[in-house]
This record gives sequence, C-alpha cells and structure tokens, in this order.
Amino acid sequence: MSYQQEIANWRQQRRQQEAQARVNELRQEHNQALRERDYAISNNDLESAAAADDQCQYLENEFRQLVGPQQPQVDPRMAEFVRRRTPFVERHGQAAYQAMDMAHRYATAPHDPNANPSTVAAGTRYDNIHKDDWVRGKGESAEGKPNFDHSKKR
Repeated sequence: MSYQQEIANWRQQRRQQEAQARVNELRQEHNQALRERDYAISNNDLESAAAADDQCQYLENEFRQLVGPQQPQVDPRMAEFVRRRTPFVERHGQAAYQAMDMAHRYATAPHDPNANPSTVAAGTRYDNIHKDDWVRGKGESAEGKPNFDHSKKR
C-alpha cells in the first residue's frame, strides 16, 4: 500500500470517528433538550417549551444529515412469509409483492356490513388470530403449499 493510500485511509477513519463522536453528542444533547421541553411543558412554560422543541428539531435534522435515512424495519413474520414464497416472487417479481400486499390489505380491512361488493374487503371479517396464522403460514405443508385438510378443528 502506498503512503498516499495509507494517509487517505487514516483520514477516512478519522472522519468516521469524528462523525460517530458527534452522533453520540447529538444523542446526549437531544435527550437533554427533550427533558427541558417536557419540564417546561409540565410547568406550563410554553415559551421555554417552544425554544427547547426548536432545539430538538435542529438536533434531529443534524442527526439525520450525519446518519442518513433509516431503513424501515420489516416485520420478521412477513419476511419469513415472503421467504417461503421465493419461487412465486422469482417468477412474478414486483407483481408478486404487489399481489401479496393487496391480499393482506383486503384480508385485514375492517368489517363493513353495509359495504357494496365493489369496495375493498366488502363484508370481510378477519380476526387477529387468523391473521397471525396467515402470516406465520399455519395450514401450510412444509413446502409452503396450502394444506386444505380442514378435519382438524381449532
């Protein structure tokens, strides 16, 4: 490795350490600003609360600039559900995800006894117990195929 490359690596490492130190400082400052804001609100000092809240927002923005956007967390049950259906997803690509999302929205929509058939989830009732079974894949064979043997009652 050349001297210039070593210097470039050292500088990059130093910038990363400085950024991590600043992220830690931002967390501490943000927690302090939150405490100040909440204390001011509890004392009905809205002017101080507004100033502390502005400080919170400023620190949150600086944190986002340093860290970048956070990836949304995926429900592990949904990730497992999709993993078991890999052949379907490989065959149909993005359309497979859209179909699964549409089916999920339809199945979990609130029951509306007065809905007409053209609306989503018209008259569908879907209990959380069954939703969890669907997400976990109960009623499926080991290969992820539907098991239509309904002789076993819950």
